[in-house]
Amino acid sequence: MPAVSSSMRRVACAIAAVLLLAACQSAPVTGRQQFIVVSDSEANELGAQAFQEILAESTISRDPQMNETVQRIGKRIAAATGLSGYNWEFVVIEDPEPNAFALPGGKVAVHTGMFEVAENDAQLAAVMGHEVAHATARHSAERMSQQMAAS
Repeated sequence: MPAVSSSMRRVACAIAAVLLLAACQSAPVTGRQQFIVVSDSEANELGAQAFQEILAESTISRDPQMNETVQRIGKRIAAATGLSGYNWEFVVIEDPEPNAFALPGGKVAVHTGMFEVAENDAQLAAVMGHEVAHATARHSAERMSQQMAAS
């Protein structure tokens, strides 16, 4: 096997450095530097697909009060982000575990168990705002990019 010359190594390192710099982006709102090689459209598409799969495997709550509360709070938080390009969707899932999650593109789910923990709309809004922040800061795209780079 032929040895790799030092000039070839330097060229390879230079190319790698350029690619890494090109993949570094500033997070919306916080300005934190992120390594992202997944485009917004790719991340949003993956988020939408994953959300549909989760919803297909879950029981969606029919509780009108829970749904109204999550929709009202979610829409206010989404509007406060000032960001476009998100197809916000807020859903209540029947699950006693007090949890909520967000996926790329603005897909947010709140478990019914969260209503047992949150004592008022403000507490629920804090949880939902936290999840919306994950979506707007592109944390999922960053995590996907890190996994792609590692493999």
